[in-house]
Amino acid sequence: MFINKLICLLLCIACTTFAKAQSANTNSLDSFSAKLITNIRATEKQRAYLVTDKSVYSAGEYIWFKAFLLNTVSQKISTISNFLFVDVVNDKDEVINRVILDAANRQLNSRVRLPDTLTGGYYWLRAYTTQMAETDTNDICVKPLYVVGKTEYSKHIVAKNNAINKDDTPTISFYPEGGNILPWISSTVALQASNKNGEPLPVSGYIKDNHDTVITQFTTNANGLTKFDFEPSGYRQYRAVINWQGNELSYALPPFNFYTGQLSVTKQSGNYKLRVLLGDSIYTKDALTYLIAISKDSVVFASIGKGQYEVNVGEKKLPGGIATFYLFDKDFKLLSERSVYVNPNNVEVNIATDKNMYASKDKVTLTLSITDAAQQVVPSLVAVSVSDSVFSSEQQQCTFNNDFNLHSIDNLFLATNNCFNDDDIDLIMLTKNNTYQSVMNSSSN
Repeated sequence: MFINKLICLLLCIACTTFAKAQSANTNSLDSFSAKLITNIRATEKQRAYLVTDKSVYSAGEYIWFKAFLLNTVSQKISTISNFLFVDVVNDKDEVINRVILDAANRQLNSRVRLPDTLTGGYYWLRAYTTQMAETDTNDICVKPLYVVGKTEYSKHIVAKNNAINKDDTPTISFYPEGGNILPWISSTVALQASNKNGEPLPVSGYIKDNHDTVITQFTTNANGLTKFDFEPSGYRQYRAVINWQGNELSYALPPFNFYTGQLSVTKQSGNYKLRVLLGDSIYTKDALTYLIAISKDSVVFASIGKGQYEVNVGEKKLPGGIATFYLFDKDFKLLSERSVYVNPNNVEVNIATDKNMYASKDKVTLTLSITDAAQQVVPSLVAVSVSDSVFSSEQQQCTFNNDFNLHSIDNLFLATNNCFNDDDIDLIMLTKNNTYQSVMNSSSN
């Protein structure tokens, strides 16, 4: 009887100790999450967006446009700035024309005229605030346009088409899933190929080890992106090898880091399966780690784990848009991060006109509604333009160029470019593996 009571007492003490430890860990997680969100919201900046009525103009025409100023993280309308500057510039960054809009009162739709004497060629429409021009140039919106002038039409077309020099040595960038490659573990790595101007390149090649053994092959898509899977040995080095203009070019893969972790995500039916792995130098069965997911400016998931483990997160529990999972050690040092894009598929846009055929200068009556799955009206920012189908190309909309920064892809871009399939979007998400560092850098400025 005494032994039984002693065992019960020891079990009670063990359970109490475990509960206290769990409570302390939970409190630490809550405290860190609150500080993280406070920091994100405090350092949030503005970003400009532009929608034009078309992409090809004639000299002397007006460019009709709608501008948006949104907070970079929350994607909510921002009224911090008093003015928004919109100008047209040429390839020498010379201003052709400019308008100033009342951003504080959200008067952001206007027009800018192209001079009658403008030479045909490529130009850029830019939107920015004073702060963007001075300190946050990456948040300036730059939209390419083509102007059909009275002269030199064919000259500019040829110049633009020959912008990519195939003799330029390609730039290859690697983006391991979770930001790290761990040896003896199946790893996924995204690869991007571009020229010196940042334009995507179509390349094919192999992954080889230092014994010249071919591990796997790869071929980039129209955006210069691809991915490959392999299980590296910790005793070998790896490189990507491509044949370019008859020459074999070699690019070393990122080195192993035995003091970090790897967070990988597999999309399943209605769930995201997260796998947490730790490098040999930090792994123990009791190694404590924290997992936090951020969507826009809110924490949408948090958990605590030990050692190597898997976690299932229901897709419906995550809001629509980009969600980034961060893996931290017990001291909240970042070990790995992985972004996913949750497509809510619950917004229905209905648009109808009063007739099917129109003559030149006819008035068009348009009915537009945006509702959710429950047929409830969804408040939305909307810009509508009419363009000739000759100048509309789905391939152009979903192909990156040197005017586009892959790392600036956000919720608005993905929501308005629906020609990407799920695999394309996940490939883009693999390249977003340095978002936490960006937040920490902005907080130290």
